[in-house]
Amino acid sequence: MEEKPGFITPPPGLIPPAPSTPSETSETVRLGDRRPAIPVFVPAMPGATPPPPPVASPVEAVPTTPVAVPAVPAHAEAPPQWSLTLHDGSVRYVSGTLLLGRDPARVEGWASAGLMVINDPEKTISKTHAAIDCSGDEFFIVDLHSTNGVAIIAPDGTETVADDGVRTAVAVGSDIELGRYRIVLNRQ
Repeated sequence: MEEKPGFITPPPGLIPPAPSTPSETSETVRLGDRRPAIPVFVPAMPGATPPPPPVASPVEAVPTTPVAVPAVPAHAEAPPQWSLTLHDGSVRYVSGTLLLGRDPARVEGWASAGLMVINDPEKTISKTHAAIDCSGDEFFIVDLHSTNGVAIIAPDGTETVADDGVRTAVAVGSDIELGRYRIVLNRQ
């Protein structure tokens, strides 16, 4: 290899190799059967017994741009505060309508929705996986024809798989599974 004057050769391993296998593409990886529950960070209540030490997760979430919550005039009643506890324990406060995915894009019927990027290195979450609507006293999720679906695990352990394109109510304290990624819904 001929070096150009002024070019500094990076040390070996610094530059990753070009994608060469199907797992390194931008395509969503299709899962087989549903996996067993993945541990999730849940903040302890004051005076409660501390939870057991966390178990390492195969999916690492990287903080992304926070979702903006619009300011409310002092004289108006404040909208309900919803929060999502992500896989890495970080909390996102959300309101209104949002599209969730690895690289969400506006889709027909959801043109005014905000976008929330979820880092999923395993690529089990579709680029635009689901829509959430938390503009009132209830929280809904819609599977946007994702590859690996949306499952809701209620606090009592009941599991519901959301049908494509159908608004599905989610109870406070439920876990929401997008592919292998688990989110916990809370209300402040």
